This record gives sequence, C-alpha cells and structure tokens, in this order.
Amino acid sequence: GGERAAPLLQRDFEPVVLTGDSIPSLVGTPPARIVGYRFDAAGWTRIPVQVDERAMVAIGDAYRGLDPATCAQPGWCSDLAGRVVQIYYTDAKTFIGADPDVAFDRNDELVFMARDAGSEAPVGASRPPGVSAGSGVKLTVSEPQSTGRGYVYLFTRSDTVATTAVAPYVVYNFAPASGEYRATYDRAGLSPDANRRTGDAVGANPENSTVTTRFYSQHFADRWILDRLQISAGSSTAVDILDRYKNSFGPGSCARTEYTGSRSEGAFIVNISGPVRAIRAYVGFNSGPLVQREHLFYEQYAEITTFLRVHPIPGIVDFFDYSPAAAGMTYRNNLNPQGVIIDGRPDVVRAGPLEWESVQGAPGTMVTTHTVSTNSSGLTRTSFYDDAITSSFTQCTGDEFAYSASGSWITSIIPNTDPRLGATATLSLRRQMVFRAPNVSTTTIDSLVASLRAPVRVRAEPIRD
Repeated sequence: GGERAAPLLQRDFEPVVLTGDSIPSLVGTPPARIVGYRFDAAGWTRIPVQVDERAMVAIGDAYRGLDPATCAQPGWCSDLAGRVVQIYYTDAKTFIGADPDVAFDRNDELVFMARDAGSEAPVGASRPPGVSAGSGVKLTVSEPQSTGRGYVYLFTRSDTVATTAVAPYVVYNFAPASGEYRATYDRAGLSPDANRRTGDAVGANPENSTVTTRFYSQHFADRWILDRLQISAGSSTAVDILDRYKNSFGPGSCARTEYTGSRSEGAFIVNISGPVRAIRAYVGFNSGPLVQREHLFYEQYAEITTFLRVHPIPGIVDFFDYSPAAAGMTYRNNLNPQGVIIDGRPDVVRAGPLEWESVQGAPGTMVTTHTVSTNSSGLTRTSFYDDAITSSFTQCTGDEFAYSASGSWITSIIPNTDPRLGATATLSLRRQMVFRAPNVSTTTIDSLVASLRAPVRVRAEPIRD
C-alpha cells in the first residue's frame, strides 16, 4: 500500500532482537504463524518480523564429514568435531543442520525494526483480522536517550488465514560458483600461497554473493573477500567505494590475508536471508580453522564480528581499504574529529585506540563503531591509517593504492585463542556500520555513535483479551 507512517522512534536503523525466553507465550508456535503489527490512526498495519532458529551447536561441526587427509595442511583440519559448543544459528543447507526443535523455542531469536513501532493500541481495540484469540503480546520499545516509546504487537495467525508476504528489507544471495553448498563447496581448501602480492585473486571457493537493501549493497568474491560497497541512501551516487575489507598480522604483511584465508580450509555455518535481516557466518582461516566471522545485514545497518581462535600470532590489523572512487570523501574518527580528505595523498593523523570512524561525501555516509572484547590483559591497541597512491606498505591484495586504508590494529602479540590448544584467552572484533545520505551533519554522526553504544530496550507483556 501507500507511504509508511513516520516512525515514532528516532532509531530508524536499529533492529530489536528478542529470544523466545522473553516472549514465553509464543514458545511452541510454528514460526510462520507469528505475525507482527503496528497500530496508528489508520488502524493495524502488518510489519516484517523474522524468526531465526538457534540451537546448541558445535561450531566445529561445520566441517562434519571432512577427511583431514584431504586438506593441504591436515593438522589444520584435525580435532574439530564438537569444538566451540554454544547456542548459535542453524541452517539445514550447511553441515550445522537444522534446529531439532522446528517450533519457536526459548533460544530462537525474533527480530523486527525499531522504526516499525507504532502507537499504543487503545484498551479494547479490536484485533487484526485472522489472528488467534488470546495470542497477543505487546512490546514496548524505548530509547535510552529520549522519552520516546513505540509499540509492536505480536500475534499468532489462525491456520486458515492466508498471509500476505511483506516486502523484505534485505536480500542476500549466497552464490558460490561451484554450485549447491553441501555438494560442491571445497572445505579442504588449497595451499596458502602467501608472502606475495596477489591482487584481486580469489581463494578456493569463488563467489558472486550479494547483499542488497534500499540503503546499501555489498559483494563477496570468496569467503573472507568483501570487495564491493555501494551506499544508495538519499542522493548518494552509489559508486563502489571499497577496494577490500582487509586483514593481516600488520600493515604490508602478506603472510596471512583475506586471500590466504579464503584459499584455506573453511566452511559456512549459516546463510540466511529473511525479510528483516540476513546472516552470513563462516569459519576457517589458515592455521585457525575455528576463526569465525559473522555478518548481520539490516536495511540501513550492518554488523561484522570476528572471533579469533588461533595459536599465538604477532598482531592483527582489521581495516577497510577504499577505492579510488572514494576520493573527495572526508574521513573522521574519534582521534581526528576534524577529518581529512581522502585523496591518495599522505595525511598527518593522530593514532590510538579506535572507537568510531566515518567516511562521508557524494557517494554517501558510513559511520562505524569498533568494539574489542577480550579477557586478555596487556594487548596494545591503536589505529591504522594510510592514504597514499604510492604507499610505503605492500598492497598484498586488491588494487595497488591505499585510499584511506583505516581500521583497528592490535600491535602486540596475541596469546593462544585456539580451544584445540587449551586456550583460555578470547578475542573478538566487532564493527557496527550505519549507512546514510551524503549530507548528514557531524552532530548526526555523533548522535549515531551514541545510539550504537546504547541500544533500544524492549519490554514484553501478554495482552489480556
């Protein structure tokens, strides 16, 4: 139908994620029968909600059935079964498999967008058509920095009512070149092919996978190779501003990169494309077969979390290297709020622990916050920045230039994080990214950073029919 009513909450980018534990009256319901509504002056409007099945799984079981002898480095593929047991997303199309409980259970997640919250329905308001009597749950969504409140109502629909599809906010097309994942994906991998410049080469399992929303799109050329980012919010020009999302032990070190990681043994945990969000999660980075990366994609927002599980390593730099199409944009971070122009000419910037960054210009705006979570003391954290057409650092992958190559850098030795080697240390790196139109103010950027640090709160209560 027509235009969506204006959101009551300021958090138009933010998802609201609940587990079944917090809405127990819906536990046991087939996920397809759970529907969400907002209420406003026009009455009830259906909104997208998504249930993502989770179960107690072993992340290492993504390699189920793989013979270590077939791996380029058999030791990298050994002792993986049953490793890293946790509640995590399930996927019948990977070797993790489906959730044994097909109903909405206590550890499953239900997600909707905060901007779809509406007004409070008056007491005694008639229910939406086709929902089961007594099934309603009222969700009150509140923002920490304001008095704003929004309301979402969940119901179970009766079996006899046809459900109208709600247009998805995000479309993720997982497209490995080999074909159907379980039958064709090369989990054993190839030799690392390290310590040299490899340009745009891809690894053992080329992909043409895409994520598309009204606000941005991304492209993956292999498991660890994110090589395209286009912002389409507002009047953004939607040019591809990304060379590659890069990882290595340190700037200019070609021993381990997103290319060598994509050549190595590896597997997918889940690939999910729902109406509200998409999930892409995988493992396998050379001698870290349990190193994991999780991508969560929403309409205006994305998260990337990398979980390190590997023997001691000399450090890690995790950065976006932008493309020549980003020239003319302004880069800012918490240490350099005044900003520098991205132009391939070296800049003098302050270095230190990175909390947030932004890139902004005609191609659009991206605001990123960084969170490092670890139980290991003594790690030395700083930032990396290199804007140089002719860089002093070897460009191991992607193009030959550094355009505002920037991100988080741990310069100290990182202790063992591999549970196969008796690790007790943990380390994860999380990026939270919001995509916006070109002309947002620095005040808006500051506000987005504050919002990312203080998510919305939600309270659930059954509706008394």
